[in-house]
Amino acid sequence: LSLRAMGGRLSLRDAGRWLLSPFLGGGDAGPRARLDAELRRIGEPYFALARLAELAERVAERSGAGRGSDVGALFTTLERRAMSSSRREALADWAARFSSWLLDAGWPGERSLSSDEHQTVRAFRELLASFAALTPLAPHGDGAAALARLQQMAERQLFQPQSQSVPVQILGVLEAVGLEYSHLWICGLHHQAWPEPARPNPFLPIALQREHGMPRAASEQQLAWARDWSERMLSSAPEVIVSHALQQGDEALRASALIAHLPRVQADTIAAHDGLLDARRVHADAPVLEQLEDALAPPADARSEVRGGVAVIKDQAACAFRAFAVHRLGAVDVAAPDSSLDPRVRGNLVHRLLERIWRTLEGQGELLALGDDERARVVRTSVEGVLADEARQRPQTLRGRLLALEQQRLEALAHAWLAIEAERAPFRVEAELDRSASIAGLPLTVRPDRADRLEDGRVVLVDYKTGRCEPGDWFGERPDEPQLPLYALAFDDSTGGEVAGLAFGVLRPGALGFRGIGADDGLVPGVEAVDASRLKGAREAPDWNAHKALWRARLERLAEAYLSGDARVDPKSPPATCRYCGLQPLCRINERSNG
Repeated sequence: LSLRAMGGRLSLRDAGRWLLSPFLGGGDAGPRARLDAELRRIGEPYFALARLAELAERVAERSGAGRGSDVGALFTTLERRAMSSSRREALADWAARFSSWLLDAGWPGERSLSSDEHQTVRAFRELLASFAALTPLAPHGDGAAALARLQQMAERQLFQPQSQSVPVQILGVLEAVGLEYSHLWICGLHHQAWPEPARPNPFLPIALQREHGMPRAASEQQLAWARDWSERMLSSAPEVIVSHALQQGDEALRASALIAHLPRVQADTIAAHDGLLDARRVHADAPVLEQLEDALAPPADARSEVRGGVAVIKDQAACAFRAFAVHRLGAVDVAAPDSSLDPRVRGNLVHRLLERIWRTLEGQGELLALGDDERARVVRTSVEGVLADEARQRPQTLRGRLLALEQQRLEALAHAWLAIEAERAPFRVEAELDRSASIAGLPLTVRPDRADRLEDGRVVLVDYKTGRCEPGDWFGERPDEPQLPLYALAFDDSTGGEVAGLAFGVLRPGALGFRGIGADDGLVPGVEAVDASRLKGAREAPDWNAHKALWRARLERLAEAYLSGDARVDPKSPPATCRYCGLQPLCRINERSNG
């Protein structure tokens, strides 16, 4: 995979394999793993070496490692030394270039190699020498052809590292012969598998192969070889057990004719064999595994151990262990690479588009003052700006027909949404939305998607949603979507209790509109008064202010649990809560449920 980068770029798959490989350069594993996660998040099918160097520097700065990361410097060096694969040279010259490139890439790694790894490196160097030795027989070719020939030779090379002696070995037919064993079990010798069927080379005349006794050319040869192998293996240990399957699908299997003469024993006799009993005694005499249930982490320092903003509360409500693992240990699932615009990216585009539009318009008055042509121009230029920003991140994905389709989709969605906004009561969009909040001593910075200032001075907070959303998710002791209630408390604390309603701005085609609750009916179309709402959970308190007091009490309990070190593996609604969590290998909830 390193040699494939000589043309100046790597596929996403090869880049990830490189970054996670201990046999190539690039410094410590941490920065390389963070860069791999960033490449997966972006999801482009290919990355130029210069782009990899740029992203490595950006990831290093974001993680606090500063500029000049080892992996970034490596890709910068390789980018300068990348060569055109179209040049035609002899195989010996390509072998020298391949060897030099591997050294530049840090192969075979910066750590000490094991015995098997040393043997593998030596075998590859010998293969490269054999490749160069083909120069008199092969015409000059370009880099792609030379690399394809080298890969073909590597795939055909038979290589088995010589391992140290170990008590138990699992060997194939060819590796097993010629050794002496203290105990030997040969399995799989049923009548359809042994002797192995003949498999003559399909590209050579079968008669010629049989005439010269080529391997696997005829059934007679296979039978003679299998008979010789069986006799040698049956004398390779003081006692040999031979077995075969009794059934394959609906077909009954019988012992191969080459072992049919051996005495038969029952399965329980084999189970009582001294060798197996010895193994059971070892397991029985092993010390009992001590189990310790520790669900309490050290208390968090609110001044230095809080990361993630409002997501801390959301994760704590979903599962205390998730909040601990993600926001204190930094454990996050790695995104599955997607070379298209997945729902997450498309949702972000919609959010950024509406933010850009309202930054231009500032309020409903400016929207209503626009003519049709002017409104279309604002929408078109806003969409173009958002897509241009995204295309800089995904230049190979967001282009051509896909770019045109996305422009068309976003323009249609923006026009439909602005038509709904035009029918509302007058409002202005607040320019500065960031608020600092403290919930039970847990410092948070909150930033809702929108804060609409109504004519009477009150505020309605809006959170855009392109996927499934229910205002009922704001309620309960462990709310699924605590963001908007938290935003409301933060705005109340900083501006004197003026938040009058909360709403999801639903941006799904066919379901556009606002959904939420507030102090009164009519604040925003689709936002109902608390005392009249039929939403699940909306009657937990008698009025709007009582609801905010109830939210505060519940969110403070979640914040206190997080700060106290609560790290219980306690998903709110398994298995739904765990479905997209990605932390199962760390919390081991599946082992707990199976135990």
